[in-house]
Amino acid sequence: MTWKRGILAFIALLVAFVALEAIAWLRPKPKLEVGRDTTWLTGPLDANGNVDYDAAWRAEHSPGVTAVNNAAPLVYAVLGFDLSTFTAEERAAVPKVEPPFQEFEAWARTNGGLFAKPADPEHDGEYEAFRAIEAGEVHGPQERAIAAWFDSIGPALAIVEDAAGRARFYAADGAPRSEQSMSYWALVDMAKALAFRAHRRANSEDLDAACTDLCTLLRFARLIRSMGGYLHCLVGTGCESCLWETLRSISKEYSPLSADFARRLYESRDTTPVDATIETWLASDRINGLHAFEYFREHDFEWFKVFSRLDPNRLNRGITAWSDRVAAAWTDPRGWSARLEAVDDLYREVRLLRRSRDDDSVIWILLRGPASSADWFAERFGSVQASNAILVAEFLGDFANEDRLLAESAAAAFAKQSGRDPDSSDELTPSIFPTPFRDRLFGASVHFTRDANHAWVATGPLVDLLARIDDLGKRRE
Repeated sequence: MTWKRGILAFIALLVAFVALEAIAWLRPKPKLEVGRDTTWLTGPLDANGNVDYDAAWRAEHSPGVTAVNNAAPLVYAVLGFDLSTFTAEERAAVPKVEPPFQEFEAWARTNGGLFAKPADPEHDGEYEAFRAIEAGEVHGPQERAIAAWFDSIGPALAIVEDAAGRARFYAADGAPRSEQSMSYWALVDMAKALAFRAHRRANSEDLDAACTDLCTLLRFARLIRSMGGYLHCLVGTGCESCLWETLRSISKEYSPLSADFARRLYESRDTTPVDATIETWLASDRINGLHAFEYFREHDFEWFKVFSRLDPNRLNRGITAWSDRVAAAWTDPRGWSARLEAVDDLYREVRLLRRSRDDDSVIWILLRGPASSADWFAERFGSVQASNAILVAEFLGDFANEDRLLAESAAAAFAKQSGRDPDSSDELTPSIFPTPFRDRLFGASVHFTRDANHAWVATGPLVDLLARIDDLGKRRE
């Protein structure tokens, strides 16, 4: 019958299609070519002829590192990390750290007997103590536990202060995708502890010591970013976020801060050009992604081994295209507003793409064939990298907030010192700042006015950009 012949013909076509797809999947894949559009880096190569990304990172960051200028052994010791990857000379220069640094929650788990009965029965003493630490409270029902924690981390933070004054931060096992580098989020906990102690010291009327903690935090964040990996940039920015939030609180509570306070913070700022930091961030993110794809190809534990059978050149070129788009957005010659607009457009596209790709099954991917599947994976992973690079906006926001708060604090100090209000940051030299103050995003001076509460308010392109960054963050939420 005609309908039976039709069914048989359909089955035959389906079998033929599946057979052809199977042959395509079983065909040997080409070797990954080394080039800017596939591997980005072109050397050094390992025994298999592939780019050794970890070796490339070590070769770039190890020259000039000595036991005297390297802060990493000190920080590793403070965190209780393994020191075996450092030289014997570096290990010998590390003081004994007893006990290693513990963030508050971890410390509280073994010191529960120090907490008093909480004033609010809905929360425990640990919660009440942490809220008091965040607020910089000096006296309260949990003061015994809080003081004990700060005493326990005091020796560790003293070593961090020494480390922050050094010029380099290099650990051979700290390459961007190494297992050890995944532990670097502990550095943010250490930065938070410095910020908490600064607030507490300010509330104890020791503003000089509070300023020392904030300056240490600034230098510490710069050191972490100098490691040059995507994660290092992200962790460094996380450390820096702790500063401006604390500085904002101290500035409100103890305005006007002294001219010396403002000057010391100004001299501790990271003066690395912002464009250079972003370039490093994007390049390391690009390399980090390509390095990750190599790992997936070698350790393909899901997708029915689909990923390991894809043409690596086609896949990597697709990833590179996404990285190029991100780089183009963040380097738009029209300036920061245009860059943020371009990044916002890219983020909208990423969200739509994720929504449309979430339901694709493995069977559907298999039926696409190797070429189409490579494009699918490139689109999926490339969009993830694009969304990661959007976090650069948080780094810009931190820098802009720091500069704004520092300028406003300096204006208040100048007014107290001279008896008159400054019109712009140009007037703050040399009485407050040793060199003319320029924000780090526009290289421009800042103008001042006072709000209805007579508080200092900075104005200018830097503040306008902050509003733009805030809008971008709200839309992403």
